Amino acid sequence: MYHDQVAEFEASLIGRGCVIGRRECDWIFELPEGVCLAVSAPWRIVCDGRIAFASEDDGQIFGLNSPLDGELAARKLLGSKPITEARLDRVTADLELHFSGGTRIDVFNNSSGYEGWQASYAIDGKGWSLIAMGGGKVAFIAA
Repeated sequence: MYHDQVAEFEASLIGRGCVIGRRECDWIFELPEGVCLAVSAPWRIVCDGRIAFASEDDGQIFGLNSPLDGELAARKLLGSKPITEARLDRVTADLELHFSGGTRIDVFNNSSGYEGWQASYAIDGKGWSLIAMGGGKVAFIAA
């Protein structure tokens, strides 16, 4: 019987909220129960049919009085909304996280050689790492 690790990963995210934080070289998406994604690839939040925030917007002025705080912007847009659907593109390793109310996060795996993002999560008490590799492949490593 075929074991679908991608489907298990997607299912493991459903119902969880997400808090986004900025680190020196990447972003961390923290979900309850120790699930986290380290994202170095570009990403965006889409709300109400438009791009409401993108990772490249962090620190930009855009005519504001002070630079845009990406962590604060992401937290305001996501609030405590739970993930209702997760889609990992099996060709590109792009990731879509859909939240209640029509909000979504798109992670764009943008390199043929570099890893775009990685996740740490558990299935039935067993820890896993998923690595979105360059070129769109994914690798699963048992923790």
